Amino acid sequence: SEEDHTVGVIDPMFRGGWDSGIYCGNMIVPPTVEYEGNTYRVTSFLECWWNHVKKISLPSTIEDVFKGAISHLWDLEYLGFGEGPRRLEGPSFCENLRVLNLPDSLETIGEKSLVQVGIETLWIPRNVKEIEDYCVLENENLRQVMFDNEVAYGDIIKSKLETIGYCCFSYNPNLLTAMLPNTLTYMGECCFNDCPSLKTVYLPARDLDLNDCFNGCPSITYIMVNADEPYPFPESCFMDVDRSKCSLVVPVG
Repeated sequence: SEEDHTVGVIDPMFRGGWDSGIYCGNMIVPPTVEYEGNTYRVTSFLECWWNHVKKISLPSTIEDVFKGAISHLWDLEYLGFGEGPRRLEGPSFCENLRVLNLPDSLETIGEKSLVQVGIETLWIPRNVKEIEDYCVLENENLRQVMFDNEVAYGDIIKSKLETIGYCCFSYNPNLLTAMLPNTLTYMGECCFNDCPSLKTVYLPARDLDLNDCFNGCPSITYIMVNADEPYPFPESCFMDVDRSKCSLVVPVG
């Protein structure tokens, strides 16, 4: 059938209310379901009301994860995606989430995704071209964000990231390292602000407008610009950095 069908899985102990999903095990979403003799591909994940589920595994048939579908799951520790979705919505407000496996099929990270999650290292998949506004905020455990080239089987796989939206990667108190790829052409205002532990920043070769970025980051001591010549920074960035203790490095050639 060409029509959309919705399948609901209900916790038998559910009694209603925001915190009533008692099930606290693993959720493995199948690639297909059968109904009245017909087999249907599972292509969308609408929502999860099991607030205490610990693991969610999504199949490669999933194309869409709806906004807010993976949110306020306080005991969620693992979230894995198959190679299917091109756009990520969430997760958010999942502070115990320690393992997040994002698929290489992703091209866009949607607005307000990855807010208050528990991961320590965030690898942005190489095919992501855009990160929308207000992403990767207020993550207590986040130590590093990696966009740079990844070596796989001896080959250099370059990031395709072009755009980072407004106020992304801010208010992460324990973030130590930020590596931005050479493909980046635009970064919105107020990115990487109020990250007091941030020490090392890698900037791309092209001249980026860093207006109002990297403020509230007094611990920055090393800025690497992957360019033949340094480009000007506006006065409104790196405002809290002690420039007498900070090194600006530009490669030769």
